[in-house]
Amino acid sequence: YFRGERMTRGLLFLVLLVSTFPLLAGNGGHGMGLLFRNPATDPHGRQVKTLTEVQAAKAGELPASYDNTAYLPPVDSQGGQGSCVAWAVGYYMRAEMENFAVGRTDPAQRALDCNRFSPAFLYNMIHAKGDNGGYYTDAFQVLATLGSCSWESMPYTDRDYSLWPSETAFMESMRYRTAANAFSPGPSDVGVDETYAYYWEKIIS
Repeated sequence: YFRGERMTRGLLFLVLLVSTFPLLAGNGGHGMGLLFRNPATDPHGRQVKTLTEVQAAKAGELPASYDNTAYLPPVDSQGGQGSCVAWAVGYYMRAEMENFAVGRTDPAQRALDCNRFSPAFLYNMIHAKGDNGGYYTDAFQVLATLGSCSWESMPYTDRDYSLWPSETAFMESMRYRTAANAFSPGPSDVGVDETYAYYWEKIIS
């Protein structure tokens, strides 16, 4: 449970997020950054499995909606850095997984730096040459092999993408490694429906 189910839950939350905001990008001083590897054509994209490869989703048992916002960290900004992938995976997804696992719903507790995950930990290791974004497949691989540390151990700044995590940050991150990865082709109605069905079957029901 503490690795496989938490990773599945968080990953499916991320897929829904990416499907809703396909570019995960901004303007007006806010950075962009999502780079995409198509698993169908790029061998590096095969670091993740499709949901149909993991398990076929059941149909006909889904509620009209489900709200998981009680487990999310407070909304924050990536600033001018191209770190949206690290924010989606490392900040929002990983925190939602952890908060759900431990039953942390108090907004004050979810806002503590020790309970928020650092986007810098991921982005500073996966960014393309220069501040040119990152691939979510790379972010998932870091989560599976190295985990992620808290904001407290590695505070985020959009002015430095080259700072390497400290020994303390690495030691902490190992406690938050994840397991299974999955991939859903999206954004599309089919991808979103498949993701939601799998999410409900494996995690909520």
